[in-house]
Amino acid sequence: MIVALKYQQLLLESDTQPVKRLTPLYPGDSAWVLECKPQRSYSVHCYDKFQHTWVIRNNGTQTWRGRKLVFTNCNEVWPKADINTIDIPDTPPGKDIKITTDFDARGSEGKFDCVWEMQDSDGENCFPNDMRKFNISINIKFKAD
Repeated sequence: MIVALKYQQLLLESDTQPVKRLTPLYPGDSAWVLECKPQRSYSVHCYDKFQHTWVIRNNGTQTWRGRKLVFTNCNEVWPKADINTIDIPDTPPGKDIKITTDFDARGSEGKFDCVWEMQDSDGENCFPNDMRKFNISINIKFKAD
């Protein structure tokens, strides 16, 4: 009886969870982060400033047009980037791009995951199947003098 009631309840309830895409937004689209300079994970002190660079290869079959790299959780984490939206130049398959931004660690300790997405001109995540592809981590610690 309990199984039947639970089954009926599940049939009547709407599924409010969005379906996660397991493929890129565009067929044949692919990006490879060749390197992050100087690294992908930083240990810095409060108020330190540093620069981060991505070298990204378009290793798919789609030419990238109207795309941008967007710091999607910039209002939720303490470290701040100088630029939260970086335009990506038109990039044909097989070509590399280099994108750089400066960060300010600010004055709060903690470990922060800075989430970056490549978005199309409509603001859609081009790689919802790989949510960490462009992310960086920043561990901020107070430096005693």
